[in-house]
Parts: sequence; structure tokens; C-alpha cells
Amino acid sequence: MRVLLFIPLACMMFFSSCKAQVKQDSAGKKNTIMERFDIERFNKNKVNGQYNFINIEHAQVRQVENKEDYTEEIKLPTSPYTKVKAYFKVKGFLKISGEKFYAVPVGVWKYFDSNEKLQKETDWDTPFAFTIKDLDKKMKSLGIEIMVPGGGVNVHRSNIASPLYIVSYPVNKNNPYQIYQLKIDGKTGETIEKTTVVTKN
Repeated sequence: MRVLLFIPLACMMFFSSCKAQVKQDSAGKKNTIMERFDIERFNKNKVNGQYNFINIEHAQVRQVENKEDYTEEIKLPTSPYTKVKAYFKVKGFLKISGEKFYAVPVGVWKYFDSNEKLQKETDWDTPFAFTIKDLDKKMKSLGIEIMVPGGGVNVHRSNIASPLYIVSYPVNKNNPYQIYQLKIDGKTGETIEKTTVVTKN
């Protein structure tokens, strides 16, 4: 059974074994989004340094106060994607903006300085010629739905030696503690290995 954990942004750059393409922005372009964290609202509503609420789009929002910044995760219950943002502590300017698929950073992450200038972009998808859309089609052909959370399905990916997806799903609905684990080549989409794992007796 998959458990969603809120991961502090300070650790976000290291929690995945993926290597990503980093593009440095020497020009330091101004952030045209001009997003700001609503510090006043957060302080009025926080409990133990956190504020959890449902926004107007019916997404679950979790905001956390850290030593150097505020972090925010926005997630629709029907989607495996989570928007991730961090804001500078003093003025609430946008610091980091990105997205996760399950617990994995995907797409382009943007990093800004305290003057709202874009410093760099990191593209986590670059090594994966076999895209998440391709993975979705492959898993659908096997009768597994990865684009709707739940059902004991989990997706991870890494790029230690080569791009790799790891998809886990229950052997059957009556035994959620016995799962199949597929290792799928992130370039070709070929299934490299299929194993059965027991997660709990």
C-alpha cells in the first residue's frame, strides 16, 4: 500500500537516484510569474508549523514552515502528480518550482534567487526517451492503471547506470502485501525484469 510522504525541499534534490540535465541561466532572467507565499494567511492558520487546506480547485494543499523557507505541495486526489514549490522565508518570493510523479521529480524544475531571477533549470525527463506517457500505455496494456492513484500501485525511476522505471502493483486485490515489481528500460520501454516481492507477512 503506497503512503504519500511530504518531503522537505532541502532534501528534494537528493531523494531521487535520477540524474538530470541542469541548465544554468547566466543571464539571470527575471521570474515573470512573480509568485509570493501568503505569509500572513499561513501564520493565521498554521498548526505546529503546518497549514493544510483544500483550494478552490479541490486540490489538497500542504504548506510547511522550515528554517530557511516555506514549502508547499498541491495535489488533486485523482492525479499521481503533485506540484511542489518553495518560497524564501523573508519576503515569500518563489524559490523553487517543480512537479512530482508519485514521489519522483519529473519535468523541468526552476530555481530562483531572492531577487526573483531565474538561476537554473533542471530537466529530470532528459534521460528518459521512453516517457511517462509511453509507460502509461505499456501498463494499460498489462491491465495496470498508473495515472489514477491507489490500488497499491507505485512508480519510481532512477538513472544510476541507465534510465530505469520500477513499477510495483499487487499480485491480486485480495493480497496487497504480495506485489509484482517490473523493471522497465527508460530508453526502450523493454521489461528487463519481473519479480514477486512480499512486503508484509
